[in-house]
Amino acid sequence: MRICILLAALVATELPGFAARHMTVDQLQEFLAKQCAAYKTDGEIAKQIGSVDLTEQLTRTTLDRMEDKLNLGPKTEMALDVLADTSSFLDPPASKLDDKPTPEGAARKYMTKAMEDFAALTLQRLPDFLATRITRSFDNTPEAADSEGWYPQSDLLHLTGTFSQDITFRKGSEVFVGMSRVQGAQKERLRTGPDFTPIGEFGPLLKVVMEDTKKGSLAWSHWQATPTGPVAVFQFEVPKKASHFQVGACLNRDTKKKRKDDSDSLCFTTSYHGMLYLDPATGVIRRVILEAQFKDKDPIHRADLSVQYAPVTIGDKSCVCPVRSVAIISILDHPEGGPYKRTLLWLDEVRFTNYHRFGSTVEVLNQTPTRP
Repeated sequence: MRICILLAALVATELPGFAARHMTVDQLQEFLAKQCAAYKTDGEIAKQIGSVDLTEQLTRTTLDRMEDKLNLGPKTEMALDVLADTSSFLDPPASKLDDKPTPEGAARKYMTKAMEDFAALTLQRLPDFLATRITRSFDNTPEAADSEGWYPQSDLLHLTGTFSQDITFRKGSEVFVGMSRVQGAQKERLRTGPDFTPIGEFGPLLKVVMEDTKKGSLAWSHWQATPTGPVAVFQFEVPKKASHFQVGACLNRDTKKKRKDDSDSLCFTTSYHGMLYLDPATGVIRRVILEAQFKDKDPIHRADLSVQYAPVTIGDKSCVCPVRSVAIISILDHPEGGPYKRTLLWLDEVRFTNYHRFGSTVEVLNQTPTRP
């Protein structure tokens, strides 16, 4: 089995990018407070946030607190959501680190075994269920045209549409994804899904990572503070020869069938590294991060995936399932004969919702019907 990020056809564009402003999370909060105090409009604040690059992770807890404290408009809140998504692969601020002692010996072995068991068994024992995958897609692809061709009105990420897909999970695997229901301006482009689609959140992804690390490396990283208690964070690295991480327009969902067009040329099996976040109190993997590694000459420069797991209720049972994921991919594009080159960037923010038991119920009536 392989982990895949699928990539659709690319659109050429021809403008250089804008310089970003680098900020810490504290600096971002100060910036927002000043903008609100100066009565800047929702659109003005959102545009400035779009040009910010954070140097550390903006956690969802901190983001929620910022939004509760400040009276932010919908455009600003969306810009902050994107900023949090793009920062989710960074290290957290020092204030989010926990100073618990580094686990050694038996404690370390217990944690490693807990991750292996969770990846191999827990998600495979899920009951049959139905759920919904809701995706917001963002990119920086062209938005306007003139006599010279397409060009972007802005170099910033912008929302291109929202769509949902019905998920059916039966006998330990995702067996069907229903037709997308799309909302957004670019319905035709998004009708068949986003430009790239992570596969394997329901079990295979974690299982592959744990198997790959046996031929790579798995090491202790740090303790991280969360609202529910400290989480043990491990870092891993997998060489290309042991990797099952594929990026690009590689395969259809039937992983034995390759595409018939030329998009196979953008298919890479890459080395990768990442993080595993373990709740030591429950043995549950709370989050996994994968970051592909490319060579300078490769057209794809970045392909990162983060999946968050949490308890959900399915029927009368509490189960640990994916609740949120972020996928980012970037490509350096240099149109033939064009004077500029530009980084094309796609981001998909996914929420998994509406979990409910798949099955039918039968009610037996003991009362004899009364004849008229």
